Amino acid sequence: MDIRNFPPPKIPLSPVLDNNHAPNSHPEKTPSIFDAKYKLNTTSGRAALSIALEECGTTNEHEVLIPSYHCESMISPTLRLNAKAIFYRINSDTSPNLTDLKKKISPKTKAIIVTHFFGFTEDLTDIRQLCDTHNICLIEDCAHAFFGQINRQSVGTVGDYAIASTMKFFPVFDGGILASQKYNLQNISLKQPSLSFQVKSWINAVERALAYKRLGARGKVLNTLLSIKTTCWSFIKGLRPQESVVTSSPGSSEGGFGLDENWIYVKSTVSSQKTIINADYSDISKKRRAYYELLDDALRDLPSCEPLFKNLPHDVVPLVYPLKFQCPEQYFSALKEKGVPIWRFGEYLDEKVTPEEFPISRELSETVFQFPCHQSLTQDELDWMIKTIKETIKS
Repeated sequence: MDIRNFPPPKIPLSPVLDNNHAPNSHPEKTPSIFDAKYKLNTTSGRAALSIALEECGTTNEHEVLIPSYHCESMISPTLRLNAKAIFYRINSDTSPNLTDLKKKISPKTKAIIVTHFFGFTEDLTDIRQLCDTHNICLIEDCAHAFFGQINRQSVGTVGDYAIASTMKFFPVFDGGILASQKYNLQNISLKQPSLSFQVKSWINAVERALAYKRLGARGKVLNTLLSIKTTCWSFIKGLRPQESVVTSSPGSSEGGFGLDENWIYVKSTVSSQKTIINADYSDISKKRRAYYELLDDALRDLPSCEPLFKNLPHDVVPLVYPLKFQCPEQYFSALKEKGVPIWRFGEYLDEKVTPEEFPISRELSETVFQFPCHQSLTQDELDWMIKTIKETIKS
């Protein structure tokens, strides 16, 4: 069945604004990519990755090693620079296959991208040493892991550069992070986003919250104010007609996987930055871990299913709850039809990732379903999701 025909999810796939917003009074107690010495706020993680590859000096003469388990946004920054994407194998627990990785290194290898899939951080000690030996840039992909630690080091501080996607962890319409513990990023010039996009970003975040009945009494007032949105929007666009191309949203904000040149060297909006800075990181981490464990306790022993990870390490803040299905197509459409928030990472792999050479990546792309465990979920939503999943599988 065409995915476009599925009804929208009944509960939010990612965080939404709510009335439980509290300032982050103890950011130092929650390890995150923000612990890196140097940071830039970009419009998306893929924009940050594109800049990181440029800072590494990647050109059309180079190769970039990329996990064979991926989405398009992990590849497009390499192709933008006309470099060659070389895929390496991963193990069944999503960790890099070091044997294959070493085989893929050549004199043309400029960078290696290592991903902390689903928020489960990887030990980068061996890869760090490998990159230092061969003078290769290590890019830490934290798109799934804004929070967490690796051997008591904050996520995002081990690689030469690190990138993150703030839209996956916070209720924002746009946002990414480029970070480095090693290199000063002040020489990188980013433009301010247009006024129209600033407004659109804020409105979208509010509209998502209203769609899922958040914000309480304030929501009713905001709903009334947003009823005149179209008139205001036309007026703002009329003030800046020369920005007609740039005022459209980056593909990352609209759910796409492509890379738009117009949005690479643009800062994230003020509303997104403030939302992220003022968030309570400790509360977010605790809730994500608690909701993950709630889902794991309820679903891990279902027939035809098994959790992708055997346990939740103490230093991991999960992006989602990944569950493997023995007969995925039997359940995927059924769950989507019922409005269960579900998606598959790496559902469309590069054609070079063949079943013969990369069997594990192909299997994971088909069999792993992701269920949300983000901090914005309510107990009623979690209960409904668990009940619906159980009924669908057992029936």
